[in-house]
This record gives sequence, structure tokens and C-alpha cells, in this order.
Amino acid sequence: MSKSIYCIKENRLIIIDEKLGISIDIDFCVSEGQIHEVKEYYPSDVLKSQRYYLGKKLHGPSTYFFENGQVATKVWYVNGEKQGKCFQYYKNSRIYSLQKYKDNLRLGSHKYFYEDGTLKSEFYYENNQLDKKATLFWENGNIKREMNFLKGKRHGFDKIFSYDQRLLFIGEYESDIPIKCHKSYDERGILREETIYKGKSYKKSTYDHLGNLIVNE
Repeated sequence: MSKSIYCIKENRLIIIDEKLGISIDIDFCVSEGQIHEVKEYYPSDVLKSQRYYLGKKLHGPSTYFFENGQVATKVWYVNGEKQGKCFQYYKNSRIYSLQKYKDNLRLGSHKYFYEDGTLKSEFYYENNQLDKKATLFWENGNIKREMNFLKGKRHGFDKIFSYDQRLLFIGEYESDIPIKCHKSYDERGILREETIYKGKSYKKSTYDHLGNLIVNE
């Protein structure tokens, strides 16, 4: 099991996350004056946020709260840069998102959830750019959309599905440019539109509710 430590201990700021390749263990002494703590409150006197700064840059854990006292967001900074896992929550304390950073850049899997805890979407990042597969889900857990990325651009198949998992769209991209055949279907699975791409030109066909060709462009 990979090691994961996020803490302030004995005047040390420690962020160790083996999966993200992060290993930070540095001085963190608020009493000496270089690092200072800032707290903000709601009009009701409930704590709204607790942050630490090194000069004018965020440094250490930054925690934001809902007025009911529950944590809304917790993220770790080192000299102004996000490092490691960032958690966001709903007011009922269930997780809203888990994001990951290294040197202020998005990295690895980023997950977002519905309020009941069901996975809503998952994206992968490499050097702050979308990479590999991105998947969106319906509330029932079925796939809503699948996309593929390479260095921040759509690259590969893009598929869209209905709530009950019927295919609504399928198309292929190469560096964000549509290629080959793209098809759109209605909720019954009837083909309604087809576009064939060849270089900068394309041919578009439209079909009626029975799947009969009505327009060729």
C-alpha cells in the first residue's frame, strides 16, 4: 500500500504521497513570525476559513467551512502551490470531489460525486492537461459519456449514452479534429444524423424518425 501523510507535526509541514511522487518535509513554525495564520468568520461567528501564509503566499493547509461547521474544502499549499490531494464536500459532509496536484499542476485521477456518494465523473490529467479516458456517469451508475484525450485534446472515440445506456452519439477525433464517421441516434436507437469527415470537408446526412434519409449535405 502506498504511503500517504498530510500533517503538521513538531513544527514540520509534511506532505508525503507516493502515488503522486510528492515528498515534502519542511520547517513550519507559526510562532517565529514568517508563517502567519488567518481566520475568517461568518456573521454568526462560525469559522468560515482557516489559512496559513508564508509572506503573501498560501502555505500549509487551507480549510474552508460551511456555516453549519462542516468542512467545505481542504487543500494543501507549499509556497503558494497546491500539493497533493484536495477534498471538497457537500453540506451533508459527503464528498463532492477529490482532486490531485503536484507543483500546482493537475495530476492523475480527479473524481466528482453526486450528493448520495455515487461517482459522477472521473478525469485523468498529466502535467495539467486532460489525458487518457474521461468518463461521466448518470445517477444510476450507468455511463453518460466516454471521451479520450491526449495532451489536453480529444483524441480517440467520444460516446454519449442515455440514462438506460442506449448509444446516442459516437464519433472519433484526432487532436480535437473530427475524423471518419460521426453518428447521432434518438432515444429509440434510430439513426438521425451521420457526418463523414475527410480532411477539411464533410458530408452530412439527416434521417427521419423511422431512419429514412431525408437530407444529404
